[in-house]
Amino acid sequence: MKDINAHLRNRYKKNKKPQKKDILEFKILKDSIAYLGIHTFDNGDIKKESKEKNLKSFLENSFKTITYENIKTLIIDVSKNTGGSEGNEGLVYSYLGNNYQKYKKVRVKAQTAILDNGIDKPIKLNALGVLERIFANKKIRMVP
Repeated sequence: MKDINAHLRNRYKKNKKPQKKDILEFKILKDSIAYLGIHTFDNGDIKKESKEKNLKSFLENSFKTITYENIKTLIIDVSKNTGGSEGNEGLVYSYLGNNYQKYKKVRVKAQTAILDNGIDKPIKLNALGVLERIFANKKIRMVP
């Protein structure tokens, strides 16, 4: 009985701490099958909690390996991904297809916008030029 109790205590201690998965995972499962787990698109969380430190380098490294290992089937797991930084979904898609367009139309209220994905150098855009401000700028009615 003493041995059984000791075994159970030892087993409980081992299972007490669940293994923490990296929020960005890449594994080769079989000869031509790979798994890509992207559990967040949040640049802050990726920088803080992942070994790779940013999504761009993670994807570059993963897809280099996919090409080198001649992977034929890729499983992309975003089932527990709750979103995150704007543009990261497009970055993932850029490795899979062409002509990704998230929005059909974009409306702006500001005259300038700064696009910053946290990885590349921020881009400053002028949303409306002088002629557009004079002739085409009209207020958008806010829906309550």
